[in-house]
Amino acid sequence: SNPNYDFPSLTISDDGLTLIFSCNLTGEYKYRLYEAKRNSIYEEWDTINLIEGIEGRIIGFPNFLSNNYLTYSKKITDRGYDIFIAKKINAQWIEIGSWDQLNSPFDDLGVEMIDATSGYFSSTRDTDEQIDKIYYFEVKSN
Repeated sequence: SNPNYDFPSLTISDDGLTLIFSCNLTGEYKYRLYEAKRNSIYEEWDTINLIEGIEGRIIGFPNFLSNNYLTYSKKITDRGYDIFIAKKINAQWIEIGSWDQLNSPFDDLGVEMIDATSGYFSSTRDTDEQIDKIYYFEVKSN
């Protein structure tokens, strides 16, 4: 623990071997996503690496959809926060885009999946006070 850094949100993979967290490790007001791995749930976390494939100044609320898919919220300059998805390809996280089905002109934050087709997310939509509310969603198949 370091009082100079802030760790506002994290997620652990289902197998307990990968940790992804949002942090201002640079010491600036710039929150990025970092990944730590370990070989066993009984070991400490190995080296912490910046996730290079996901760019942005303020990124938070990471959550695994599966071991190869990750959601997170990222501040969009003129719109507030939107929810994005990244996929792990050849051992690297690559941002594949915003989750348009969930995003609105308001702040849209953390996703928690119930199963492969439904879950919850937080948003300030539909509130005059800009208060986060929790919304249920189902993924529509194409």
